Amino acid sequence: MTMRRAFVECLAAGAIAVFAAGAASADTIVVTPANMEAQGWKLAIQQGVKGGWDTPAEPAQMPVAEFVTGPGLPPAGDGSFKMQVFYSDNNPLSKIYLGTNNFSGVELKRITRFEYWTYLHYRDYDRGRPPMIEIITDSGSPSAQQRRFWFYPGGYTVKPAGYSGSATWPLNLRQWQKWDLMDPNGWWEMIGTSSSNYYGNWEWLRKRYDSTGETMKLATPYVGDYRDPMNPTTLQIANQTGTSIAIKIGSGQVIDTRYGPWWYDQSAVWAYVDRLIIGIDGVDYEYDFESTPLPVVTINNRAARDPIMAQARNNFRFTVFGKVNFNEFFTGDQFTVDDGSGRPILVKATGHSVNPFDYVKATGALNPGTNPPTLESRWDLIETLAGIGDY
Repeated sequence: MTMRRAFVECLAAGAIAVFAAGAASADTIVVTPANMEAQGWKLAIQQGVKGGWDTPAEPAQMPVAEFVTGPGLPPAGDGSFKMQVFYSDNNPLSKIYLGTNNFSGVELKRITRFEYWTYLHYRDYDRGRPPMIEIITDSGSPSAQQRRFWFYPGGYTVKPAGYSGSATWPLNLRQWQKWDLMDPNGWWEMIGTSSSNYYGNWEWLRKRYDSTGETMKLATPYVGDYRDPMNPTTLQIANQTGTSIAIKIGSGQVIDTRYGPWWYDQSAVWAYVDRLIIGIDGVDYEYDFESTPLPVVTINNRAARDPIMAQARNNFRFTVFGKVNFNEFFTGDQFTVDDGSGRPILVKATGHSVNPFDYVKATGALNPGTNPPTLESRWDLIETLAGIGDY
């Protein structure tokens, strides 16, 4: 029997374990296209403009915002949220906002964890960066005037005058990266101010309008654009979703006194975001962005090399099993497993806890085109097997 036939018969026999969204832990909130509104999330897309300087202005290509599977194995579940804007160099600029008011009114001092993951697939310009986090706050008791802050993954775009430190980190293409928004070395900027006191870490932000850091709160803006004026009655500012926390792509406007040609920062950027975690008083709320969970199929190591896998890899997650080799591939982030066939699979799982010669099974996204084939996995998708004995 050929491996192709064996694989097809495996599917026909129903040897498929479906990874259901309901298997998520109690503190994980799975957000999908079907339940996004019920979970308190809003999506807004603004089609921008290009040209108009020496050629007639015309609409930019419509941004793409959608829940997808992948890329690779995201930090939570099978999927993520894709955000792609195309070339736009005139006002209004193309923008995508995915935001929530689930935490509006919460004091910043109560936020105990704040992090998310991004995947930067492509950018036209070196200044281009993956999805950013925008929060809208009040100005501390008793002022309701709203303020806008952005977290910059990778650090500052334009080094502030007089700043002697270094606060930049590499933005890795086609690789998931975690960003801790409360990192003491993190980079936040207050947007839309002429004050020289416009940047700092989370602690700076928390005390920017309240020296004790006790009263500043997340605040709900109105629906509009960065260039729209503050409401003189409510003292609200605007963003596309009208939410106090938003994942966003798209610069505020074309030209800015601080950044110069601001449109470079997020023109023609293709990226993904997943696993946004917000901790309030020590209780974590993890948002996992998902499309449709993929079925899981257990295969032997030989099957990973079958030509059918070039197509099947996009439609399934795979589980492999075997003995962990102690060889040049073994590190704290990867290892190879051999099921006795002498054809190992390279398992990549940052921070795994397996030991050489353990028997394990690992689930993830298969790449059959490498040598050996690679399974992109996570530490929580690896299980140590007991009682198997020698081959």
